[in-house]
Amino acid sequence: GYALRSLGGALLEQGEYDDARSAFEQALTIARAGGNRRAEASCIAGLGDLAYRQGRHGDAAALLSEAEATLRELDDRPLLADLLCTRGLVDLLRADRAAAQTALSEAEQVAGTMNAGTASTLNRVMERLRAAIAE
Repeated sequence: GYALRSLGGALLEQGEYDDARSAFEQALTIARAGGNRRAEASCIAGLGDLAYRQGRHGDAAALLSEAEATLRELDDRPLLADLLCTRGLVDLLRADRAAAQTALSEAEQVAGTMNAGTASTLNRVMERLRAAIAE
């Protein structure tokens, strides 16, 4: 499942949306069959990111909310912070600057509790959201 989730992420970055969806959906099926809630949330977040990139903002918001609830329950801070940044970008596209700022603030707060390596990767994602809010 992890390899398929990673493949989905790589395909998403390359703009191969149909293949990314297939990889995320296969990984999600495996995660659910194995009862791996973290992997399940990660796959749903990937599908949410895909929906965001395809301009399906309502779908993106719903998928990201579903994944967010699980990540909060599991206290998976790194994945939650990354998801919050994507959610903030979706909020901006839905003309909700206040919600985007709230998502960024929470992501920054979470990043402050993480190790330097993880926070460094997250900082790049947060900078993308900061720049979008500033536009």
